[in-house]
Amino acid sequence: GMPAASRAAGTSAYTTAQLQTALTLLGVDIRGRLVQVALGPYVQRAHNFSTTMSSTLTQAVRMDSHGGPPDEVLKRLPAMAAAFRETGWHCEIIIEGAETMRKIILEQAEQQHKNDQKEKGTKEPFDASIFEPLPPDKKYVTQVSLAPPWIEAAYPELSPVSMSDFAHCEQTKDSMFPGCMASRIMQDANMSVVDDVLHTRFCGPAGMDSIERGYK
Repeated sequence: GMPAASRAAGTSAYTTAQLQTALTLLGVDIRGRLVQVALGPYVQRAHNFSTTMSSTLTQAVRMDSHGGPPDEVLKRLPAMAAAFRETGWHCEIIIEGAETMRKIILEQAEQQHKNDQKEKGTKEPFDASIFEPLPPDKKYVTQVSLAPPWIEAAYPELSPVSMSDFAHCEQTKDSMFPGCMASRIMQDANMSVVDDVLHTRFCGPAGMDSIERGYK
């Protein structure tokens, strides 16, 4: 079992990395106070962990479940796409310039501003100038799409009508505008649902642009 933690309220002899590993192994959907609840049987006075410590652990566990820090995940993206393609999957990565990326960011920011104004009951104009221009020499991954190996052969036999459902991704401290994900389904000749036709992660908001991307 785990050794006894420090008796000081709200502290532990364990490092953040050790506690993070324990939470990951426990497999709990960690959110807020659930950190204290999950660690309670193993760490003395876990219920006294500060909000900051609980938040740090929550973020670390969530990031670990996503494959690590965003920068590290992006570095592995080409290799992961290549691995999918080697096994027959269709994987497309769309990379665009600073101008397109800024447009996507401003669209999300303006929509968030409208939502905030509606909630407050005010009508302050959106100020795009508060967002600094992006470095023109940088490239940005704006979309990743994944389709199964069998889709090319099955597609001609499926109904020409398809449906896509979009969901906004969870916001984190590393992604102010996390974008959305889409899943596409179709029907076969027996009118049965054929799912997993296409999955798309788009860095922009759910709207006409993302809908069009979800149908490509």
